[in-house]
Amino acid sequence: LGDVYRAQNFLVKAAASYAEAHDAYTQADSKIGIADANLGLGDILHLQGEYDGAQEAYLNAQSAYAETDDQRGAANAFLGLGQIHLMRHSYKEAESFYSRSRDLHSRLGNQDGTANAVLGIGHIHHAQGQSIKAELCYIVARGLYLQNRSRWGAENAGAALRQIYQTKTAVIGGSSTTIGLQDVEVRISQGDEVLQLGHDSRARGNYVKAELSYNMARSIYSKHGNQKGIADSDEGLGHVYYSRNHYNKAESSFSGAWEFYFQVGDEERMANLHLWLGDVYRLKHDYSKAEASYSTAQELYDKNGDKSGLADAFSRLAHLHRTYGHYTEAELEYTRARDLCIMLQNPHGTANALYGLADVYCLQGQYSKAQSFYINTRAEYIRIGGWLDAANSVLGLGYVLRLRGNYSSSQLFYIEARDIYTRFGDRLGAAHAIVGLGHVNRMQGKYDDAERSYFQAHLTYITFENEFGIADVLQELANLQRMRGDCTKAEAFHSSARGFYLRLGNERGVAEATLGLGHTYRVQGNYAQAEISYNEARRIFSGLGNQLGDAEATQGLGHLDRMRNNFVKAVSFYLGALKRYKEIGQEGDIGNTVFGLAEIHRVKGEWPEAGRAYKKAYRLYHKTGNILGVADACLGLGHVFRGKGNHGVAWSFYTQAQAIYLQHGKQQVGIADSFQGMGDIQCLQGNGSRAE
Repeated sequence: LGDVYRAQNFLVKAAASYAEAHDAYTQADSKIGIADANLGLGDILHLQGEYDGAQEAYLNAQSAYAETDDQRGAANAFLGLGQIHLMRHSYKEAESFYSRSRDLHSRLGNQDGTANAVLGIGHIHHAQGQSIKAELCYIVARGLYLQNRSRWGAENAGAALRQIYQTKTAVIGGSSTTIGLQDVEVRISQGDEVLQLGHDSRARGNYVKAELSYNMARSIYSKHGNQKGIADSDEGLGHVYYSRNHYNKAESSFSGAWEFYFQVGDEERMANLHLWLGDVYRLKHDYSKAEASYSTAQELYDKNGDKSGLADAFSRLAHLHRTYGHYTEAELEYTRARDLCIMLQNPHGTANALYGLADVYCLQGQYSKAQSFYINTRAEYIRIGGWLDAANSVLGLGYVLRLRGNYSSSQLFYIEARDIYTRFGDRLGAAHAIVGLGHVNRMQGKYDDAERSYFQAHLTYITFENEFGIADVLQELANLQRMRGDCTKAEAFHSSARGFYLRLGNERGVAEATLGLGHTYRVQGNYAQAEISYNEARRIFSGLGNQLGDAEATQGLGHLDRMRNNFVKAVSFYLGALKRYKEIGQEGDIGNTVFGLAEIHRVKGEWPEAGRAYKKAYRLYHKTGNILGVADACLGLGHVFRGKGNHGVAWSFYTQAQAIYLQHGKQQVGIADSFQGMGDIQCLQGNGSRAE
């Protein structure tokens, strides 16, 4: 499977298959299998430009092949090591590995393998300016490829030979002469051939050979002043660098190509390059440049009547605005993209736009609408065979249902999404799903499981340098530490997350981190600072049109005034939050707000009202799977029945609450409160020793 995925340019899937094979071979103690899997992994990492990892994999493969005396495998591993050292300009080491590979392949009669090694040695000589040695190697390699009917290898060697010949000076009668017009036309034609070789290599995912080909083509075009050829080569290089996450190099290459097309007035190519530059700026978190590039592309496509390009530009603008919390603009742009894709009969584009709208509605707190859109896009993606896209919709369903407090259904969707992502080798997608599972476990009081999930995802985000993911995990680790009662760690995590979000320009993230700081300060008893944080979070959420965030900040102010015994203000805030939660169908948060109102009634001695509110909160917590919420409601009911003098019922509720707190561990405050209530009952019944 790894070999098939590599041939199809599905490098992430290939890497996952090779890794899975490696694990299976390790369990079976198959040294040959382990070596083959390492060789495959080395090839993928090499193509992705991860040279340290590739070198380690090739060395592991070579070692295993040596133990089993597999000379063909060892020759292939030596070839890989030679390629890695060539890319690093370590020519002496590269030549040594290529020579060992050549000798082993030659001994085994493997002409293709021998030719690959000889071609590599030729590249070394060429890089060192030893054109005669390089030419000889390329001629030998080409001859071996032709004998073995390897057309692709022969084309590679031929392109390398043409580059050698192009750089030579024609010498007639002992004096140098200039190259004539006919020769120039021949050289430019050679440039076109090498450029096409770059395109073919890039399409196969062979970025090392693509980069080499594009640079060779650019060199040919440059010597003959072919500006269009230079621009085409630069654009190709930009795509190679972009695919390998070298964004600064990609920006430079795309910009160079754009300059030429601007000079000749080719607006179609300019628009395409603006889209690619916008993607580069977005991934570099340069919001203003990304927006400007996408907007310029949109204007050019619109001017030239390119509906397909226009839909693409609207989608990318919408994605950018959605990422940075500009939901009104994102909704409008996704809608325009959807309408254009429907007109163009593009089902995949239509589904993508609908998925984008689902995300916008979700981020705005319109969960019923978002859930409906996610369900529809999931079905559409499955219909057209887009399984990874379907996984994104499944992930969205997990997120929506978690926010609505339906933890059991949410968990099932997160698991489904994780399994699809893993099956198709999408490690970042799997990390997003794992974070979602961490949320569900955290809300159910399974803190150790949640922490494991968060750190597992955090490691993946660091590996891929995904700063948005890193910030999100820091935020959730803060929430976890606060629920565990460690407010010092919670404050540190929230502050770190807020710093990331500020630097990335993510206003929604800033608001959520600020809200988390408000909760932390409230639990610490720092009420003045908590109030400042809640009001700041409320201001940002309101500006973004995020109803859920606004309601949560309002609820936080209610909790704060309740703890200050400002009951009138607290009730006002709770009722305001309750109204918003009901409008967007947030049963879990409705339960929290009703619980807050119950606490006020209890403190004021309003036992009937407190009892009804606690029972309603209990039902909502039980329905949504919030186990710790159930325990809190039981504790409250214990207080109510104790206050009413019904000690037997009160004792039963205290026992239920304590059992849940003990089961979920580290709920020290809840456990202490239940013991306190039990002690009060024993004291009221005159059992001093038991009370003590």
